[in-house]
Amino acid sequence: MIDRRDIKEGQIVFFLKRSNISPHDFYIGYGVVDFYSCTDVCVDWLGFKDNRIVVTLDGKRIPFVKFKNDTEYRKLPKGWTYNTKLYDIEYDNSDDEIKKKILSIKGIDKQVREAYNRGILVKKTLTDYESIDAFVDKDGYKLSRKLPMWTQHKTGSTYRYDELFATFDEAKKAFNDYKAEQTRRANLSDREYALEDIHKTVNRHKNVYHESDEYYKNVLDFFENRCDNVEDIDVRIYGGVIQWKYYNRKKWNSLWKH
Repeated sequence: MIDRRDIKEGQIVFFLKRSNISPHDFYIGYGVVDFYSCTDVCVDWLGFKDNRIVVTLDGKRIPFVKFKNDTEYRKLPKGWTYNTKLYDIEYDNSDDEIKKKILSIKGIDKQVREAYNRGILVKKTLTDYESIDAFVDKDGYKLSRKLPMWTQHKTGSTYRYDELFATFDEAKKAFNDYKAEQTRRANLSDREYALEDIHKTVNRHKNVYHESDEYYKNVLDFFENRCDNVEDIDVRIYGGVIQWKYYNRKKWNSLWKH
């Protein structure tokens, strides 16, 4: 966790990021601090700069970031059919070595900072998500940029201080702890799982409302020893009172102090 007294704008930070491929899982991401408040930190995610090169039929090689839409039609090549490629996309591999170092995780703290300073890693807000398409009609063809119609691209997020880490190793430990807790919870029985969640709710109430130890002891005893099918019980805090009900019932029951 980052100490809020040490946070700086432009600082490289690490965090756990939800996977787009497997939304129930996480991986370790990195970004740069944009700005921060007393409670939250706004982080711009980092990604590799666009290394695409547009290769035209006349042999020109134009970096994608510098490619502009054609303003004039180009002549269709002889023998053209709808299967004829009117352009190609290649890639500038000059930064592959540092990319491999970052992806290998070895010395990643230093590598991420170096790649960001050299412009190899850039803010996602600067990432170009457009592609090239060929527009063909009777006058010839034009090459133009286009954006995906429905795809949305997140470029950053806001985090609590306890969700950010100054080094990859700290983030890796948090990731391992998360996976271990995920496995532990999955191996609980239904009763154990339910009682653990009830304990969490009771502890939240205790941290806010500070009732007597005897009250909380009686509450937990009620759920642990006097309720049937505790795994079918829902528990909440409402209006400062601990309430419970079975999932298939509508009425909430309050656990008042005596």
